[in-house]
Amino acid sequence: MEVFAPPPRVEAPGDAEKEVVLQSSLVNGRYATTDHLIYRGLASTIYLAVDRTSSLQVGVKVLMKRNFDSDAERLNAMREIQVHSAVPPHHNIIQLLASEESPDAFLLVTPFTPHGDLWDLTRYGQTYCELQVRNCTAQILAALAHIHTKCGVVHGDIKPQNFLLFRHRKRYSMQLCDFGLAERPEAADGGLVAFHGVRGTSGWLAPEMLAHRDYGVALDLFATGLIVFRMLGGYPPFDPPSNFSDTVDFDERCWCHVGPLCRQIIVQLLNLDPICRGTAAELSNHEWVSGLPPIEPTEEQLKQLSAFGPPPATDVLFWHAGEVPNPHLCNSYVNLSGLASLAGDHDMDEDVEMSGS
Repeated sequence: MEVFAPPPRVEAPGDAEKEVVLQSSLVNGRYATTDHLIYRGLASTIYLAVDRTSSLQVGVKVLMKRNFDSDAERLNAMREIQVHSAVPPHHNIIQLLASEESPDAFLLVTPFTPHGDLWDLTRYGQTYCELQVRNCTAQILAALAHIHTKCGVVHGDIKPQNFLLFRHRKRYSMQLCDFGLAERPEAADGGLVAFHGVRGTSGWLAPEMLAHRDYGVALDLFATGLIVFRMLGGYPPFDPPSNFSDTVDFDERCWCHVGPLCRQIIVQLLNLDPICRGTAAELSNHEWVSGLPPIEPTEEQLKQLSAFGPPPATDVLFWHAGEVPNPHLCNSYVNLSGLASLAGDHDMDEDVEMSGS
């Protein structure tokens, strides 16, 4: 079991959000809350807390109702709780530990992820070896196959920011989060959701969404293709992101280390026709995902790649989906006697392992 230091402090929360957490009987009955703010955005605020029984560090997400501009946004918050709570446990999906609706807000409690998210590893164009991207992709597809087939749910907002990172024995596992835009098609793993406005995150949208067409689970697969392409090439496949007129191009200056099976699955994921993308379950059995591991890049290939930017990182490792350890081994725990440091100066004992890559 690894014990991690708390995350970096961000700007102090507002009094209203803090008061919501302090008045929550659910949160304060089960969890010891702190003033430590993990994240603050336009729609939500996330605080650090600790389970009083297990010492598990958790994030308490607060969605203030006053911040909703419409009834649709309020329904999205309710849907996030309803859909997430109905998802059966899976090692690649963050667990919703508890939820509550108060007169002023919705609260969701999930395990705290001390190592950030996949965007932290990809935002600056850093690339990775094909083997590690294969393992990462296998985890993404495992999560999608679970929600598509077991739950009949389209996630609707697949992007690196929504894959939270856990590290165990120097390898990353990932868990899918944020079900605020999730929808249930008429038929699981094959039906369509009626288009009712562009939803998702700019830069990670599928062509059917931008064309204002009905969509299904293949929407999530296109975004997966965007992630995989960026992790290997260091740049997006379409520029601008809505320019789908060109076919996917693998510039050999950046792709000399990537084999044909990988390119094949990328082309399938990024097919402009949703029907041609297949399903997450099928793609999980693709030879590139489930077959023999890809070979590591040669010294010559690394030298060639270095001429056009940083070479693929070789010190960032991912578990394959079939090898992901029990999530309890990856969770973050803290000694309850150290809560004062979490809420105050955050000084940690020397024997506590620091989080980070």
